[in-house]
Amino acid sequence: MSRRGRRRSQADSRPPETPETAETTAETAGEQETAAEQETAAKPEASEKPEAADAQGELLTPEAAEETEEAATPRAEASDEPEAPAEAATPEEPEESGTPVEDESGPPRSAPGEAHDDLYRRAHELADAGRRERAMETYREVLRRSPGHVRARNNLGVLLDGDGRFAEAITQYRAGLEVEPENAQLLSNLGASLGAAGRFAEAEEELHRAVQLAPDAPEVLMNLGLVRFRKGLYRAAAESLRRVTELDPSNAAAFHYLGEAENRLGRVDAAIAALERAAELQPDNPRTWRTLGILHDHLRQPERAAAMYRKARELRGEG
Repeated sequence: MSRRGRRRSQADSRPPETPETAETTAETAGEQETAAEQETAAKPEASEKPEAADAQGELLTPEAAEETEEAATPRAEASDEPEAPAEAATPEEPEESGTPVEDESGPPRSAPGEAHDDLYRRAHELADAGRRERAMETYREVLRRSPGHVRARNNLGVLLDGDGRFAEAITQYRAGLEVEPENAQLLSNLGASLGAAGRFAEAEEELHRAVQLAPDAPEVLMNLGLVRFRKGLYRAAAESLRRVTELDPSNAAAFHYLGEAENRLGRVDAAIAALERAAELQPDNPRTWRTLGILHDHLRQPERAAAMYRKARELRGEG
């Protein structure tokens, strides 16, 4: 889907893209795979470390926060030679810190008047038809007539977030929360947009509030897991994402990011299990196959790694 598509935080969340790391060579039976791709994987963490922040509470860069921390690079060759010293790994980040969810229920209690309800439904139909700008104009017209129309605010925020207009989306969610301060969906969407804007501390705070109100809502836990992942809190991220997979076993994105988090924790078998399930649910995702290749490299299984890399290249149209 587009960044939002149906604006669900399920299998349509797109996996992360980061700069390519060193590629490795994996041997197949009778032929040599070339240009096999290599990413980095972090060492197992002895314990969850608190994030480093400056006086304003903003996250520091990984270099400034942990200059002495080392990370291991998986190697593909099943060689008896000792591995080279590891280089510092840059954690892969999701393209987004969460996925705001559109309210698809009927007209809200705070929208008096059948005419406003009709206009709200019209905006919803325009958004579903992909006419995003027209939908936003229509939602704004609803809000001019009825400023307390919480669902119109939420859905306008979702569209703005989908266009990368995070500050405007945040404004809409906060305005909605002035009317309904314990609306878990608004809090979750606010957290997602704050995370996408790089305001991770605020994002996690709002998502914690949402989880308290809706502890078993998959979209809330998914957003919290992604924000934690981007903060480098892989153990906490894995906990949230694992719960999503229990509540929503068809959520391919949750399995993918769970596999990524388990990989950062050095739990290779658990990472492979999660990523294999993600590949079953979303077999056309090249990122999942490529990460599986890296993990099989780590286990010194060059033939399996080569097959995974080849599948990833095919899905990217690289032959």
